Amino acid sequence: MARKRTITSGAIAVAVVAVLWLFLAPVQLGGSVVYTATVGNSMAPRFHKGDLALVRPTSNYSAGDVVLYESPVLRRAVLHRILVVQNGHYFFKGDNNSFVDPGYATRGELLGKLWFRVPAAGKAFGWIGKPAHAALVCAGAVFFLLFGAVGGKATRRRKAQPRQQRRAGVLAFVRHGLRRPRRTPALYVGSLALLLAIVLVPLAFLSPLRKTIALSGAFRNEGTFAYSAVVKHSAVYPDGILRTGQPIFLSAADRTTISFAYRFRSGLPHTVRGTLALRAQIAGGGWQHTYVIHKRVRFVGDGAAVHMTVSVRSLQALAQQLAIQSGVVGVSYDVTLEPVVHVTGIAGGKPVDSFFAPTLPFTLSGAALTPNPPQAETLPGADYQAPSAKSALAAAIHPVVAGSIPVYAPNYLTIARYKLADSTGRGLGLGLLVLGILLCLAGQFRRRRDLWSNEQRIAFRYECAIIDVASLPATGDVVEMTDFEQLAALAHHLDRPILHERHGSGDLYAVDDVARRYCVRAAATLFPADAEQPKEELPLVAPPARRTAGGRAVALRASGLVVVLAITIAAATAFTAGNTVPPTRAGTSNQASALSQLVPTLCASQGVTTVVSPSGNFNGAPTAELILGPNASGPITLNGGGGNDCIVAGGGSTTDNTLDGGPGTNVCIGSPTAHKNTFKNCQTTG
Repeated sequence: MARKRTITSGAIAVAVVAVLWLFLAPVQLGGSVVYTATVGNSMAPRFHKGDLALVRPTSNYSAGDVVLYESPVLRRAVLHRILVVQNGHYFFKGDNNSFVDPGYATRGELLGKLWFRVPAAGKAFGWIGKPAHAALVCAGAVFFLLFGAVGGKATRRRKAQPRQQRRAGVLAFVRHGLRRPRRTPALYVGSLALLLAIVLVPLAFLSPLRKTIALSGAFRNEGTFAYSAVVKHSAVYPDGILRTGQPIFLSAADRTTISFAYRFRSGLPHTVRGTLALRAQIAGGGWQHTYVIHKRVRFVGDGAAVHMTVSVRSLQALAQQLAIQSGVVGVSYDVTLEPVVHVTGIAGGKPVDSFFAPTLPFTLSGAALTPNPPQAETLPGADYQAPSAKSALAAAIHPVVAGSIPVYAPNYLTIARYKLADSTGRGLGLGLLVLGILLCLAGQFRRRRDLWSNEQRIAFRYECAIIDVASLPATGDVVEMTDFEQLAALAHHLDRPILHERHGSGDLYAVDDVARRYCVRAAATLFPADAEQPKEELPLVAPPARRTAGGRAVALRASGLVVVLAITIAAATAFTAGNTVPPTRAGTSNQASALSQLVPTLCASQGVTTVVSPSGNFNGAPTAELILGPNASGPITLNGGGGNDCIVAGGGSTTDNTLDGGPGTNVCIGSPTAHKNTFKNCQTTG
């Protein structure tokens, strides 16, 4: 029985390990999870030094995801956020960094997206990951498992009898009310099914069957700004026509026609309607005001357009009046055209309620009104291609915004690398639950078997009948026998039945001959009627003693646990030490495999030959250097010395940077988070 219990416990342990393996097995051992311990603060405040991040591969990576990737420049794994995806190249930046990671990563270099993090757990993995510490843990585990198991054997023996007494009442209830389950394959399969159901059912029922998601790209809001005027022939307007995208010189154009056309586009069946208005906002010198160019109009269908002729001279007069009243002369003003579109309707059987308000900014300075669309900021260290001024103007004149509609999608459970629909998970979990219950309770529905005593079993073997009697008649000549089997053999020889009389202290079995009576006193021992006959007969007075696990079993069990522990520690060493996140602040020096990948776009023509990352104030050499400022507080002075230098400042809100290019043609890039950036001898600043 002890062996059967050991097998059952082992089967349950294997099932638990298998379930944990599906969810938490590392990639290095064939699983789907990558473990990485952070050692820097580049992802603060979300991540801190010593945190443990669990990363899982996925089929979709987009800007904004926190991803673990193999940096081809730093030649190690880095956990940073995707900043830009361009032409199949992924560019990254740490949340706490003011610069873009050097170089880029391809799709094959992405190890996985962040699943969840465990604060401070990376310190423990890092400690175990050291060879000396891992050996110490293994030695302690071996000592505890071997000597602890041996030392506990005497304690188990002392507690055996009290434990049997405590369990007597429970066993009596089970014996009379329920049948003790037999260790059969059906019981093991049922136990495993119940275990899987216990894991699967809560996961499946804690989340709804369907979730509402936004179907991106279901429709698009498209617009087109236009302005034109007939002007005098000049070098600026050779054909005498002012067209969209050109600056408007106030001296050349008295009146200008401004229009905006809207279009709703969708490949789904749709019916929409809405409103369209056009307004302009003028701001500058701490003053701003909004003017209505065209009042709101209603439209039905996919498109609408408004246009209005405005006086450019009146705009110039307004600017002059504001300058006189404010006493500030030479201030430039921001003029922004802003249409407001509100669309409602049905697309693809789903409701649509969308606002579309693009802007076309101008700058009014002097005698010209110039289009001035915003351009994407290029962070220091970025080597991806930034949009040009021409493309930014084209995007502002023809704005396009994709819209989404709410749709229902099935929820999925992720098990290892496989996805399982939530509805399938519920059905499978309930099916496993019912199957496990039926298999575990199958023995309770079987026909009850008669339980034979040890004497009945022996009598059946000798083909003798046992007859229960209330009392045996007195007789003079009685022969006491010590073995019931001899009594059964005698009854078989005499062809007489065995008489059975019950007593409080024991049972009396007797065989009457003509002249004398042969009897045996014994205690009943129950055995199943269909049980396999043992080769050696068990004692008649007491049931067989239960054997305890020997030292060999303890040693084997301990050895198995030691092997499992060793594999776990080896795995922890493998996947923790190789996937640390480096501190990627500006104060850390990392030599790239290609120097051009570290140079910012503004410094592409400097001909940089060396990279320097000082920890404080710095005076450069007379060569072309890339100087990466430190992340320090207080005043920091970076002097390029000689040569064509590229100076990139670092620091935060408590840093005052002084960037002195010195002799040569120098590019100085200030820190966007610094308190102050002062430039000296810098031909180009950023």
